[in-house]
Amino acid sequence: MSVHKLKDGRWIVQYRAGAKYKREYFGRGLEAETKARARNDELAPRPYKKRTQPKKSPLFEDLANAYLIANRATIEDSTRKILQYKLSSTILPELGALYASRITHYRMDQYVAKRLDAGRKKSTIHREITDIQTILNWAAGPDRRYIEKNPLAGYKKPSLDDEIIQPVTHAEITRILTHAVEHLIKALIISYYTGLRPGKELFTLRWTDMDWDQEMILIRSARKKGTPFRFVPVHRDFLDHLKTWYKTDGQEDVHIIRYNGKPIKSIRRSFAAAKKRRE
Repeated sequence: MSVHKLKDGRWIVQYRAGAKYKREYFGRGLEAETKARARNDELAPRPYKKRTQPKKSPLFEDLANAYLIANRATIEDSTRKILQYKLSSTILPELGALYASRITHYRMDQYVAKRLDAGRKKSTIHREITDIQTILNWAAGPDRRYIEKNPLAGYKKPSLDDEIIQPVTHAEITRILTHAVEHLIKALIISYYTGLRPGKELFTLRWTDMDWDQEMILIRSARKKGTPFRFVPVHRDFLDHLKTWYKTDGQEDVHIIRYNGKPIKSIRRSFAAAKKRRE
């Protein structure tokens, strides 16, 4: 009796039945491998079961791919894409070809040292190891049992060294506004009073989203999941800006932030230009 993986990826159990060999097929992937090994254990003669070799764990690359497939419906698309990028560009080239059981604390020490030598921040490495541990924990969980245990359980990750970014001050905003063009002024003032970051929620605001009677503004969420919209109260000082802009625009069905009469998608270039003029 033996377990084999064919060239086309299918897992089989092969054993002697009388004078001939017989094969049982279990399909492809980790589920198929698990079933094949379980069937092989069933067929093993009882006197020899105790002397069988420990179960060989799957490759980490197979676990990572299975994790992405199994959790596709529960992980945000943006989060999944970031994880896929980190796996393909960094983690799998280094660890993908290893059996999961070989990703020991010592092997992870080597991984950390190599990443530090490459000039990567400790925080970056910390997050990479978190992703690796998440996959291994999932594989060892009661719903999967692809591996007996997480070989990285208890591993001490590098400390976080992210730089703490201080929020912009009112004085700094004022200096930028002095040298900013009209659409940048609107974007900065709206962001300052509403907390919106430059992006879809900010750049899709239209005058029809403004409730003048309730002094509220409608924000459409950029996220596909969760609340599709929300109303944000308008600060009195912010309301004065809005009224001035509205009088200039003279119509309702246009975007509040525009450049040459058209909506914008970024303020990166105009912000850089304002900073340069300020200097």
